[in-house]
Amino acid sequence: MSGGFIARQGFRFQDLFLLSKVLEHIAAGDEQHRDEMVFGIESPRPDSDEKDWDVLILQEETQQVMEVKRGAINKDDRRDFWLSIRAELIQAGDRHEQVIPILVTNAENEPAVINEWRELSNLQDINPRYQGVEVSRVDNVDQLIQQALYWLTVATHSDNQSKTPLGNQIEHSIAIQALNRFRLKEVQESELVNQIEDKLGYLAYGPDPHSLLKQLEGFINQKATTENEVKRCFTISELVREVQLLDIYLHQDPEAIRLIRKIIDELTSVCIGGWRHQFEGAHGMTRQEISIVQPALVPITRSSEKFNQILLGEAGQGKSYSLFQIYNEFASRVEQYRVYPPLQADSIVADIEANTSRVQQAFRIICGLAALQGQYSLFLIDSLDHLPKDKRDIIGDLLRTCGEHSRFCAIVSCRQVDWDDTPVLKERLERWSKVHLEQWNANLVRRVISKAGIEREITPSIVTFLQIPLYLDLFLRTFARGLDEDVPDTFLYKAWFTS
Repeated sequence: MSGGFIARQGFRFQDLFLLSKVLEHIAAGDEQHRDEMVFGIESPRPDSDEKDWDVLILQEETQQVMEVKRGAINKDDRRDFWLSIRAELIQAGDRHEQVIPILVTNAENEPAVINEWRELSNLQDINPRYQGVEVSRVDNVDQLIQQALYWLTVATHSDNQSKTPLGNQIEHSIAIQALNRFRLKEVQESELVNQIEDKLGYLAYGPDPHSLLKQLEGFINQKATTENEVKRCFTISELVREVQLLDIYLHQDPEAIRLIRKIIDELTSVCIGGWRHQFEGAHGMTRQEISIVQPALVPITRSSEKFNQILLGEAGQGKSYSLFQIYNEFASRVEQYRVYPPLQADSIVADIEANTSRVQQAFRIICGLAALQGQYSLFLIDSLDHLPKDKRDIIGDLLRTCGEHSRFCAIVSCRQVDWDDTPVLKERLERWSKVHLEQWNANLVRRVISKAGIEREITPSIVTFLQIPLYLDLFLRTFARGLDEDVPDTFLYKAWFTS
């Protein structure tokens, strides 16, 4: 199953509730006994043909039969619920104690008589002196018990106006025991998705719980709508076989999983947070569109296939900011690329040195997950030049190996002089495409300066100097604020007044 998802309109609350129970069982971590529990959706119990229950959870000693109500629960709903329980108890025969009646409600849309349902759920030793009485309305738990006992033990065919088959009456003691086992589960509908995605993030250590959730919902939908009622039940092993993302998540080296989390949660968040602080808002005095200042990068941002690129430039030419712009360009193209915010090259070297094969495995897992969704994994790695020579070779080995994966893409930045000074790195990545950043156009530099409110004529030599964006940025920070303010005693300041 590659990921098709069709929502069951009006039934998502039910499907999500079942998924939450499945994930709870997976979280228990007892893989040896994982398939001792069977789940069902819109399914009868295996030894019964009385009712298609909204949710089933079957174990050797217990059979939880669940009615899931997103909205109101009226008098007819209560009647149908207890008549269904009556039929199940009859079918179960000597194993009637295994049947556990459960009502699941949406806590955000409290149905009538909810307080009475809560009280009944908390009772574990109901007085056997209660008798079945058909009451016109329920105002307390005593009346709810009397009404339940009426439909379980007293009602005859002539009383039944429901489509639910009546079946035989059951013994009073069996009905009391069933009421003692009754449980109410109240679930916050609006929190279900977040709770499930949190569980998926914990269980699977994956980068995209939302995509995995879509696949899981697709699996549940297929089960619920199949005409073969037997196939509406499933084990966790079947779920894992069908939902390949989950299969990948659950069968990995824990240390490789730890690295995935580090790459995704720690390293990238630190890097992207620092870059946003540096490049966005008031700090971005000279920020220009990538198509204006570095047109050679435009074909990269429009790519729809696999690629691996080396981004080369001199100090101050905007390598980091160009990577940040590329990240923003790709971040919205989720159908084709899953982009991992820029990593600083030195942040992963220690892990590579400790266990290169494990780091490679972590990257392969990430690429495998993307491949299942028809995506490429795009990694942005900044500042190879910040590393000593021997450390650059380590990164080069990793990138060369990972780069052979059909779904691995990367853009790596390095100063030209350091690239030229690392022959082993150049050899490792000789097949990668190279893009050289250019200085900014002189006319663009003059327009930026004029827009900043600086009217004084700038000499050609200074304009040439300012075609490097870092120096232009420093120039504007120094002089565009107004010369009455204190300004740093820098070479730019001196150049301004001696030119």
